[in-house]
Amino acid sequence: MSKGVYATSCISSSWKHESKYCTSVYGFEKEVLAKYGDRGKHVYRKCLGCFEGLPLASIIAGCVYTAHGGLFRSISVPSSKRSKGKKNRRIILNPEANGLSLGSLEELSKARRSVLDPPWEGLNLIPGDVLWSDPSMNPGLSPNRERGIGLLWGPDCTEEFLKKFDLKLIIRSHEGPDARKRPGLAGMIRVTR
Repeated sequence: MSKGVYATSCISSSWKHESKYCTSVYGFEKEVLAKYGDRGKHVYRKCLGCFEGLPLASIIAGCVYTAHGGLFRSISVPSSKRSKGKKNRRIILNPEANGLSLGSLEELSKARRSVLDPPWEGLNLIPGDVLWSDPSMNPGLSPNRERGIGLLWGPDCTEEFLKKFDLKLIIRSHEGPDARKRPGLAGMIRVTR
């Protein structure tokens, strides 16, 4: 059983729909244009600017990682001369299986919120992962094929992420506590740390 701790909460960053793409698809843009008339385009641009200022994730009190979706992949090229500091470490879990490895907090700090729109490649990978990834009871890291964006990460990834970055808890808001009732996630009720 994993010693990693996982929690679901609605207090973490919950801004996944506040991108140009999502606000257009889900009706926010249309609503702003209708409500503000001639000033609608200006108000909409200002809203997008505010949304881009929101953090993708946060570290609270140096020990709690919060994100809307969860963990994220590394998009950097592995380097044998990478710094030994915790913030620079990449986590590689079964890289042979699918070529994926968890990213570092340094990579997360460099990710830009302004790249939240499709296509989900290149610089959009980390923001897409942070906002759309889901935990899984299956070990390892894999593409989240059900959503078509983000990752699925197992208890081993949770444990390794917490250990490498000296964290105690992951809080996410992508799904409420009812997610634990989803098939295959019942084991998340057990907290062993």
